[in-house]
Amino acid sequence: VLLLNINLRTILTFDSQQYLWLSDILFTENWLQRWDLVRTPLFPLSLKISQSIWSATPHTIVIVILSMFILSLMLSAEIAFKIFPSKILYCLVVVVGMFSPLNLAYSKSVLTETGTGLFFCLITLLFMNLLMNQHKSEWLQAAVLALAISAGYYWRPSLVYSVYIVIAVYFLVSLYLGRFRRRSLVSLLILIMPVLLTAPWENMLSATSRKADMLNFGLVSQAVLPLNYPGLDPGLSYYYSSVLDKLTLENRSIPLAGLDDTDVYKISGALKVLPEANTSELFLRSVVLNPVGYIEGVLRTLKLFIGLEYLSKD
Repeated sequence: VLLLNINLRTILTFDSQQYLWLSDILFTENWLQRWDLVRTPLFPLSLKISQSIWSATPHTIVIVILSMFILSLMLSAEIAFKIFPSKILYCLVVVVGMFSPLNLAYSKSVLTETGTGLFFCLITLLFMNLLMNQHKSEWLQAAVLALAISAGYYWRPSLVYSVYIVIAVYFLVSLYLGRFRRRSLVSLLILIMPVLLTAPWENMLSATSRKADMLNFGLVSQAVLPLNYPGLDPGLSYYYSSVLDKLTLENRSIPLAGLDDTDVYKISGALKVLPEANTSELFLRSVVLNPVGYIEGVLRTLKLFIGLEYLSKD
């Protein structure tokens, strides 16, 4: 992995620059007042620690991401081994993951994706151990799982939603095994701990409109916002429609990463005149009015992250 990685260039995007700036201001005077609360602090903290140990150069910054990449390979192989105990499969998962172009690109990018993969593997592995009820007590395993989900939130907030998948699967397995009563209490622990541990940051974020801004950007980017949304300015609706019509005329579908950022910023920024645009209400109403568009947007995003199709700019 190190030999493959050393010859690749470090990738810095707009988001990368923001993460590096956040790592610089972390724990300085009034840092919370200057912080973009949509970005949780664990990744900037890891960058700050890395820079303080090895100095702030592009190569040392990537040490954090590369470490995450290596650990995620090991955990992926461990998950595969638990499903089908085979040393050959274990090695195969490591080799395939190591040579994956998408994985290699992310392992040299100053972004949260590689760490997100690590946390996802860790949560999956801990959940499998809980289901198999190995080693320690069920309550302790549940608490460790809940802590992993909470830590994942502080790396990338969307990881907290994995708690709902965990609880749903856990309930189904409990019903099948006839242990519903006891395991329902364990499920409650898994749910409550992340809610309590993420509440401080969520409360600060809720006091701003940043979460709504991100949701609105995604709505427009993936064309989930209905053209006939109630109260939408006719001029804005026309501009939005012309962007989509241009794709149709060029016989192109919506790119996996969404519409062009320039158009998206113009439209999502103009949405602020709507009262509900500063809360999650605009997002929720748009999903209700256009459920098919929302599902298509989710599928496009999943394809992009899996690496099935993408443009060079993605």
